[in-house]
Amino acid sequence: MVWKGPADTIDLAVILGPEEPLATARRAFLAGMVALAAAIGTHAPPEMAVDIDWPDTLLFDGARIGGGHLRSPDECAEDEEPSWLIFSGMVIASKAHAGDPGLTPFSTSLEEQGFGHDDQEALVEAFARNLMKIFEIWHEDGFEAVASRYLAHLSGEGVGAIDRIGAEALRTPTWLDPATGTVRL
Repeated sequence: MVWKGPADTIDLAVILGPEEPLATARRAFLAGMVALAAAIGTHAPPEMAVDIDWPDTLLFDGARIGGGHLRSPDECAEDEEPSWLIFSGMVIASKAHAGDPGLTPFSTSLEEQGFGHDDQEALVEAFARNLMKIFEIWHEDGFEAVASRYLAHLSGEGVGAIDRIGAEALRTPTWLDPATGTVRL
């Protein structure tokens, strides 16, 4: 696992070595999103909801705060076992560069929500712990246990069948601003 911070965003990534075909290994994305949501939820006030907007956007109290992305080898067919998968996540740490918060009402940052710079490292550690825990739960209780945790964070509609999350749903992160390479403000 690698991460970058403190900065305006916290960027993290973990390389996974799946032992199943890409079509089902891609479900690791849901585990990564659950771990990311749980990490933020661990450090947030209990009354602040941490939700997922299908399929990849992380919401904090209804505002976009980040998201996740899954990469796989381009040449890997759906029925082949990929040699690697990379789950990456990005969370807005600060929007100080964006000016008045009223100019970006659909997003928020850890800083706006009362998280400090010291909380950034703790958030990354919480993500790692939660990711290991969710993979252990998957191993012991099956994917349905992971799916139910993902669904518990899901807001809105558009789920479809999450047991075989497709490449199209994950191809381009919906939360990513292509102009800046960071979370859409």
